[in-house]
Amino acid sequence: VSSMFNCLQMKEPNDTPEDGVTCYAAENTQGSACSIACPAATVFRNYFVNDTGQGHGHQVNLLEDVAELVGNGKQGYWFMKNGFCLPRPPSKIGELSQRLAKDVNLADDVSAAVKVGVHWDTQALDPDEDVSQNVCQVLCSALPVALTKHTSAADWAPFATALLTGAYDATLSVAAVLAAQRGKRVKVFLTAVGAGSLGNRQSWILHAIDRVLTAHASEPLDVTVVHFSTIDKYKVLEAHRVPPSQRVRRTLTDKVLDLQEEVGTFPRKVRRPSKGPSVHTGKDDDYLMLTK
Repeated sequence: VSSMFNCLQMKEPNDTPEDGVTCYAAENTQGSACSIACPAATVFRNYFVNDTGQGHGHQVNLLEDVAELVGNGKQGYWFMKNGFCLPRPPSKIGELSQRLAKDVNLADDVSAAVKVGVHWDTQALDPDEDVSQNVCQVLCSALPVALTKHTSAADWAPFATALLTGAYDATLSVAAVLAAQRGKRVKVFLTAVGAGSLGNRQSWILHAIDRVLTAHASEPLDVTVVHFSTIDKYKVLEAHRVPPSQRVRRTLTDKVLDLQEEVGTFPRKVRRPSKGPSVHTGKDDDYLMLTK
């Protein structure tokens, strides 16, 4: 689920948790759609997380470990405002990206330090069909590249790619845990985190997803990338990988036909040689069918 680094949906840095969650219904984004689909989880994240909710300065910060790792408190690369990671002087993010480009191990450590929000088992509602199911949601974020005109995409690139890699790796790690707990394959639906209004480049996202898919290739996961429109550039991710099995939703008619077939063949499956006079006047098959 695309979100800000506070696990909430914010259109701009001046939006606050005190604005509530009703406004999500008016936003045409993937993150808002996922949040509305799981209303209880959304209300919890805004009003009840950590027993206090996120109002009055108690916001979640998914980059707190990254900040400590790179020395953000001393170097002043960025500051957090309502879930947005905003650069301080224009040159500082470029300096951080240069550090990451020169030190691959540090870049990997940054990816490993990225946090995500996880609802392991939360209810998803479908108001059109009046049905529900439980899902696992992973809240991920990306850098606001398009919102900071004084910092170029090139300056953002190494830092942004490291954070995207961490977010996707955490998502598939969550899925791997679920697969181990359930003892079966798990379906995972990814989105292009940060590709919309935040302006993260598709090449960064492709690199992050491809690297993470390779790292988790041995896990029993069926991964699908969900798109709003064109998917041509993402076709490269399918190369040399087995496509996930397609899920076909069974209709009520299908279930009725299966039941009819099962009931019709049941007496033949359980018929046994008679051991004596029947108390059911020779209608053992009918009796067994009624019992079924």
